[in-house]
Amino acid sequence: MLAGCVFVLVFVTSSLAYRDRDDYIGPKERFMDFSIEVPSNSMECFYQDMDDRFHGMYLQYLVLYQGPYEDLHFTISGPDGKFLFQAVGEYEEFHINITDSRQKGTYEMCLENQYLLEETVVYVEMWVEYNDSLDKLVDTHSYEDLGNVTTSLKKISDRIQRMDLHAGLISQWYHKDSVTLKFSDNHVDSFGMLVCAMIICSGLLQAFFIKKLFLRDQEELRNDPPVKFDQPRKSSGSRIA
Repeated sequence: MLAGCVFVLVFVTSSLAYRDRDDYIGPKERFMDFSIEVPSNSMECFYQDMDDRFHGMYLQYLVLYQGPYEDLHFTISGPDGKFLFQAVGEYEEFHINITDSRQKGTYEMCLENQYLLEETVVYVEMWVEYNDSLDKLVDTHSYEDLGNVTTSLKKISDRIQRMDLHAGLISQWYHKDSVTLKFSDNHVDSFGMLVCAMIICSGLLQAFFIKKLFLRDQEELRNDPPVKFDQPRKSSGSRIA
């Protein structure tokens, strides 16, 4: 079941990450969503250019990993390199309004996983408000990054499939051992006692017959008459030649 959920996540994320350029949320908004795999003790960043075409950006993220979310850090840095937003936790959302030319430039969004013992997956949704509906939201490099994310999710699904297979084997072994123990409790004890009783009875019968055989031999010896042997007589008139 867990492997099936990951497959759904992979295909849904792939289809959403490569939306058609004319798929709009509103007349002046462009929507994009994707997932990022953040390995343990590492940081993953993605970028968004905000030039004269754009006048706002809305972003939210959701941690998909079931664990201590408070150890995952999320930051947004402006074109000047200063931190605009910082968050720690499972879910957060941000909205940036471009009202000054100094706010235009490249924004950096980073996910830091320095304390979790395992890799985690973060789902990100982004809306960008702009004026020209025919311009692309992200460049070719961004699409390549999204393709790498999809590949990472497929690797995760393969690992979970192997885990599911091992879990199934362990469950089968456990069921087999449980059936064996149950059979032992119900039958082996009584059967073992029966075998022991049969062995004891067999030994007693053998001892009885052996004793009876010896007694019979002794009785026959007492009842038989003594055997007399005839001795040859010496002749008095024997002559010596």
